[in-house]
Amino acid sequence: MKNTYTATFSTGETITRTSHKIYNYASAWVNSENGQIENVTFSAKSNARPQKAGIFNNTTSRLGYSSNKAYKQAIAKNKELEKIWKVETVHLS
Repeated sequence: MKNTYTATFSTGETITRTSHKIYNYASAWVNSENGQIENVTFSAKSNARPQKAGIFNNTTSRLGYSSNKAYKQAIAKNKELEKIWKVETVHLS
């Protein structure tokens, strides 16, 4: 039997998922400037976090530990993005 889950975030946006799995929470990255929601993750546990892919610069993981200019720029950009994008977790209804 499939269950339908609905998550309503602080922006008022509603995300619905139908699944055989049991979910209790949904998490997403929420842009505090424009209300955009990205990378919604449904989970049974409240500590699940959405993926950073598509929002944060993944160059840092590919460059490894380095002191080159591109690495430093990627780190600086991610720090700026962390001021705008916040993880929000909601209990499902």
